[in-house]
Amino acid sequence: MSILAEEWRRFLFGDADDFQFADAYAQTLTYAMLLARLEGVTDLRRDAADALDKGHGLLAQVLRVLAQPDARAEIEVPLNLLERTIAAVDPEAISRHGDPWIYFYEDFLAAYDEKNCAKKIAEFITLLHKS
Repeated sequence: MSILAEEWRRFLFGDADDFQFADAYAQTLTYAMLLARLEGVTDLRRDAADALDKGHGLLAQVLRVLAQPDARAEIEVPLNLLERTIAAVDPEAISRHGDPWIYFYEDFLAAYDEKNCAKKIAEFITLLHKS
């Protein structure tokens, strides 16, 4: 993960310290998995990256990093928990209430870290969603 953190700083957030990298990467990873789940993927570990290739290439690459055994081993326990949690999401139930991304941006990010991350991460994720 240290190599990934260096690349993250070089290409995306040059001034990010270790905490900021871990936080932003975790949010991006969660977003990528949730996006794949809402697009119908049921086996996130096996199929999420491929499902995102067509419309969300950068997010697909975020997931592919975790296919590398050394990278996955560093965060195996929380990653398994995250995959199980997101796999339990019912895409139809969420979509019945309108666009789920509006709630993600406005509610989750505002509650998560209203003063530091919400605006920056929302802008970053908007760019990723368009890629």
